[in-house]
Amino acid sequence: GDVYKRQGINAEYMGMTDDVLKSFSKILSTKVSADIIKECCLIIHNYAIGPSLHAEKLVSLGAFDNLCNILINSNDSSVKQEATNSLTTVVSGSTAGNLQEMLKRDLVLKALCAALDLTYPEVLAHALLALENLLSVEEIAQYNPYATEWHVVGGLEKLEGLMQHENLVVSERARKIMDTYFYVPAKEEYQLKDKALDSPKN
Repeated sequence: GDVYKRQGINAEYMGMTDDVLKSFSKILSTKVSADIIKECCLIIHNYAIGPSLHAEKLVSLGAFDNLCNILINSNDSSVKQEATNSLTTVVSGSTAGNLQEMLKRDLVLKALCAALDLTYPEVLAHALLALENLLSVEEIAQYNPYATEWHVVGGLEKLEGLMQHENLVVSERARKIMDTYFYVPAKEEYQLKDKALDSPKN
C-alpha cells in the first residue's frame, strides 16, 4: 500500500478481487445512469494504473471489452470521455502479449476510432498514444494487418483530420502515426488499399 500511495495511487483499488472486478465489468454492460458508468470507468482507470497484471485482469475478465463497446455505441460524450481515459490507461499499462490479446478481440481499434470523434485535446492525445502502442505490436514491415484494419474501420480519415488539429501534441502525434504506419511508397499504396478493401467488415 505504501508504494502505491507514494506513486499517487489510491491503495484501495490495488486489492480488488476478481469478483469485484467482474461486478464492475457487468455494470458497464447494463443500462444504468451515465453517472454510474462514469464512476465505474474511473475505478477501472485507477485500478489499471497499477502493475501490468491489473491490465491483464481487466482484459480477461471482460471489463476491457465493455469499455470498447461503450465507446462504439454510446452517444454521451462525457461517458465516452471517461471510457477513453480508462481504456487508454489499460493499454498503456499492458505488456506486448496483452496488447496482442486486445487486438485479437476485434473491438479496440473500432473503439479508438470512435474516441477520435471527441473534442478534448488531452483525451485525443491519450487515444492516439494508445493507437500507436497497439500498432507497434506488429513489427513494421511492408504490410501491417492492424494498420490495415484501422483503415477498414475508417480511422485513416480521422488521423488525416487530426494532423491539422490546433493542439500541437494532437497534431504531431497523429502525424507521427501516419508517417510510421500509413505513408508507403507509391508503388505499394494500391497494394495496401487493396488489402484493406479485401478485409472482412463486421
